[in-house]
Amino acid sequence: MLHSPSLATEHEAAMEELAWSLSSCQAEFKPIFARCNCLKLRDRMAKALQQYLQTEEGLSVQTLVLPPKTQSLHTAMLQAVDGSTPQALIVLGLEVVETLDTLLANANSRRPQFRRDFPFNTIIWVTDAVLAKWIRLAPDFESWFTSVEFPEPSAA
Repeated sequence: MLHSPSLATEHEAAMEELAWSLSSCQAEFKPIFARCNCLKLRDRMAKALQQYLQTEEGLSVQTLVLPPKTQSLHTAMLQAVDGSTPQALIVLGLEVVETLDTLLANANSRRPQFRRDFPFNTIIWVTDAVLAKWIRLAPDFESWFTSVEFPEPSAA
């Protein structure tokens, strides 16, 4: 499936779990946290996942990189899809959002709008620090998520 010499075994398993979650549940808002503290690894995994989903699964996938000044996740997602309906959206960059507390509280209060406006899978890449804030500031929203962990590479 996602066998690649550039992927460590533990990352291959996480990628397969994530790809399976995405391909098994389409046409509904299905948020998935992809947990990764190593940003270089995250970038490689996000790129590999997008490539796999597009070439092997035939899914339309868009990527949203949040700028530091992002105030609303919902608004940023609306702008990213711009009226289209991808089968998956990959969201990167929460760790650099300057007003993350505000963004998360806003997402929690607008939770029903996400289901209404985004009938597709959404993979949100988070660090452990972002996830801890999300759980604390947006507990209702967080309860919708499943999570897949990408552990930091082992030192050899």
